[in-house]
Amino acid sequence: MHSLAIADIAVLGKEIDYLEFDSFIDKDSRARAADIGATLIVKGRVSLDADNADVLAALKEIAAWSLTKPSDENTYKSVTATFGHAGGTRNYEISKAFVISFKEWLENEEGRFELVLRQKKDYVDADNITIS
Repeated sequence: MHSLAIADIAVLGKEIDYLEFDSFIDKDSRARAADIGATLIVKGRVSLDADNADVLAALKEIAAWSLTKPSDENTYKSVTATFGHAGGTRNYEISKAFVISFKEWLENEEGRFELVLRQKKDYVDADNITIS
């Protein structure tokens, strides 16, 4: 089972069906670069019925977070993503995540969403991203 916890906003669990963590440097780099990025992609589905009001409210909060301006004190949030798999779990804790994109759509009468988060550039290091 996967889960996503965003400080002061939301905790999602059974709705998540895809999590991806990506650390990267510029594709044109010919040596290890100091400019490292870290991205987290979360995809999921949610029923649009009244039984999921809390999840729908959480997605609304995430959508509002995606619209914050860089100068807003709520632009960066602590995020913990957990991958559940046959071999156990993997946790990614990101201290200063911000939203790259957030999408919601209807597919076959089911709500779908995709959230792409990135760690603030000057916080990409072992002190601010914990992998366990």
